[in-house]
Amino acid sequence: MQVFSSWLKTFLSCPGIEDLIDQRYEHQPPDTGVMYDIWDSPAWQSLGPFTTTKDNLTFSFFIYWFNPFTNKISGKTVSCGAIIIFCLNLPYHLQHQPENTYFAGISPPPYEPSVTTITALLDPIVEQLQYFYYGQGICTYAIALYATRLLLTS
Repeated sequence: MQVFSSWLKTFLSCPGIEDLIDQRYEHQPPDTGVMYDIWDSPAWQSLGPFTTTKDNLTFSFFIYWFNPFTNKISGKTVSCGAIIIFCLNLPYHLQHQPENTYFAGISPPPYEPSVTTITALLDPIVEQLQYFYYGQGICTYAIALYATRLLLTS
């Protein structure tokens, strides 16, 4: 399992990520009523000020079950699950790119986990995320660049 805090620091230290995230807070849903991503949804706005307050990040938790030996109509089936988290503050077309996703873990084959097993798999991930619930300061690319410029000019 990858440590979420180290992934988040790496993610936010990438040049341009902060600008892409900041642009999302200026997002306005289209007047046509067509929803292109979660930011266009009335449900997103109904979550309160957290999702629309600058510098708050919102993540989506996703588990994808798959057969690592391809899908076979007959015969033995094997199930594996990838546990993935991605940042909803990025533009939709960038959210699912491998460099922007946090690979939290995998459920081992050959069977889908029971309720007890999935809880044991998810508990350590949830504990890592709880650390950030009330907010944490993280050095981003822009902050590091500003600090470097200050050091060079002094």
